[in-house]
Amino acid sequence: MAAAQLTVAVHLVFAAVYAYCFIWDFQHIDPKRLLLPNVWWSRFVWLTMIDLVVQQIYHLIAALVAYKKLPRSIFDFLATSIVFPLAANVVFLFWGLWIANPNLVADDAGRNFLLANPMYNHAIHTLPLFAMIVDHVLWRHARACRFKASAAIGVFTGCYIAWVVTFHHLFDRWAYPILAQLNLPLRGVFFAFAGGFILANYFLGDTFNSFLVAPKESVKQARASAAAKKAFGKNK
Repeated sequence: MAAAQLTVAVHLVFAAVYAYCFIWDFQHIDPKRLLLPNVWWSRFVWLTMIDLVVQQIYHLIAALVAYKKLPRSIFDFLATSIVFPLAANVVFLFWGLWIANPNLVADDAGRNFLLANPMYNHAIHTLPLFAMIVDHVLWRHARACRFKASAAIGVFTGCYIAWVVTFHHLFDRWAYPILAQLNLPLRGVFFAFAGGFILANYFLGDTFNSFLVAPKESVKQARASAAAKKAFGKNK
């Protein structure tokens, strides 16, 4: 019971942080700085904002699953196949590009805004991965079939790339400065790398999860073996 209450509390805290960030973003981001000035929904071309919504919804669902003790098969699959890889992708890509060349992430005004608001910056670009690591430790999710997980990631990545390309086709604006600096072949390479990178993050998460699940399975097997020996002893 205590473990379930801790799990609920942790997920509600993460959900509350993401909700605050979401509201803060709407209140403090200058609408003129969006991809389409004064068009609120254009922020959802950025993967970071999509991830913010996904994380918010996921942690609320996780709290509900823990509190109500709901079935976990779909929940475990989404956690390991979509939510963890997406969080890792956002964190690693953002900080990797930032370290390599901050101009690849945002223009001068955008960089200055992030530097002036470090709590907000880390909440959307650092916390997601930390939160999902904590999530995996708490839940020890059942490992997904790698083929099905890879297919789910492929569908998600394909839909996102199609959204980014469609947005550019309709409004002549790329979601990220780096895309505007690349020619068509290199843009294709970048998209292929991005798709491969999120898949690599799934395998990273699955490997991490395997170390967490293995001890739990070993305990279950030991208990089952002990129960079998006990039953065998009674029959004798």
